Amino acid sequence: MRIGIFTTLEQIGWGGSELLWTQTATAALQCGYAISINVSQAGSQREQIKQLAAAGCSVYARHPRKTTRSLSGKERMRIALTGEMQVPAFGESDLEDWGRITAWLDSAKPNVVLISQSFLTDGFNVRQACIDRGIPFVTLIQSASDPVWPASDLLEAFARQFEAAAACVFVSSKMLGFARSRFGAKLPNAAVVYNPVNLKTREQNISWPGNAAPLILASVGRLECVQKGQDLLLEALAAPHRAGRAVEVHLYGDGPDRAYLERLVQYHGLDNVRFCGFVNDVAEIWRKSHALVLPSRYEGLPLAVAEAMLCARPCVVTDVMGNAELIEDGATGFVAPAPTAAQIGEALDRAWQERDNLQVMGQHAREEALARLPINPAQDLLSLIANAYKCGHSQ
Repeated sequence: MRIGIFTTLEQIGWGGSELLWTQTATAALQCGYAISINVSQAGSQREQIKQLAAAGCSVYARHPRKTTRSLSGKERMRIALTGEMQVPAFGESDLEDWGRITAWLDSAKPNVVLISQSFLTDGFNVRQACIDRGIPFVTLIQSASDPVWPASDLLEAFARQFEAAAACVFVSSKMLGFARSRFGAKLPNAAVVYNPVNLKTREQNISWPGNAAPLILASVGRLECVQKGQDLLLEALAAPHRAGRAVEVHLYGDGPDRAYLERLVQYHGLDNVRFCGFVNDVAEIWRKSHALVLPSRYEGLPLAVAEAMLCARPCVVTDVMGNAELIEDGATGFVAPAPTAAQIGEALDRAWQERDNLQVMGQHAREEALARLPINPAQDLLSLIANAYKCGHSQ
C-alpha cells in the first residue's frame, strides 16, 4: 500500500497537530507501507520529518507564496501604500495551488491519502484532487472555531467533500458534533481519535510541588493569542480583587505574540507572570506547577490538557471544542463557559478557593485520563487508513 500524507500546516512549520500523523507514518513504515509526505518548507526542516525521510519516507517540501499573514507590519504597510495586489489578502498560498497538489499526487501515485488539517476548513483543493482522481482519502481535523463562517456555497462544497471521504477523523467528540452542525451533514463515516501525548510513558509518577505559596499555574501552548488566548488570561489576572493573591502564572512556549504579551504584562502592572520559553520535558513543567490554565479561543483537543491530566494536575480551561471534553467541572478542573476575561477570571477564582483540594482533583484527573485516552492512537488512525484502502480497491 502506498500512503500519501498531506499536512496543511503552513507558516509555523510545526505544532501539536503534527504529532498524530507523524506517529502514524512511523507505524505505517513498520508495516512495510510506502509513504510520500507533502509538507511545507518550514515543516521539512523539522527533525521529526528528517527522521521520517531517513527511515524511507519520500518528502515533498512545498514552497508557499508569501501571504499577508506571514508579512511584517512594515511590509503590509508598504503593500497598502503602493497598491500592490500580488500578495493574496486571505492567506492563500501554494498550499492550495492546484497544479502543485495534482503534480504531487500524480508523481507519488498513492493508493490512499491522509489529509492532516490544522483547521476544519483547510485542504479544499487536495480533497477535491483526490475525489477527481478516485483516490480514497481520510481527513484528520485538528481544530475548529465557531466564529468562522465560510460562504454558504463553500459550506455545501465542504459537506460534499467530507461525505466523500473514506473516513473523517476528529480529535474530539465535540468538534465532530460541531462539524456535523456547521456543514448540515451527518458524516456517517466520522470517527474520533484522540491525539497522542508528549510523555515518555503514561505511567510516570509526577511528584506534587507541595502546597506552600505561591500557587503556580502553568499555561502551556504556542504564544499566539488568536488561538490560545493568553491576552484574556492576563486581563483576568489584572482584576483588582486578584492582585493580592499568592499566585504565579508561568507561560510555557514560544510564538509570534511574545513581545505583545510582554507589553501586556507591563500594561496591566503584573508582577506574577513569568515567561519560561519552550520546554522539551513536559513532565518537568508539572513537577513545578499545581495546575494548567488554558484560556483558548478555539481548539481541537489540546495535548496540554491530556498531558497535565496524566501528570495528575487539574485544568482551568475555556469550554471550546475538546478543551473541556475530559474535564468534569469542579471535580477534575474548572471550566470557563466562554473565552472571555470575565469568565476565565471566575474559573480562576474557583480554583483559588479550592487550592487546598487541587492535589486530590489532580489524582482524579489522572484516573480519568488513563481511562479515556487511547494507548496507541496512531495505530487506530492507521487502521482507518488501511480500511479506506481496502474499501476503495474492492469497488
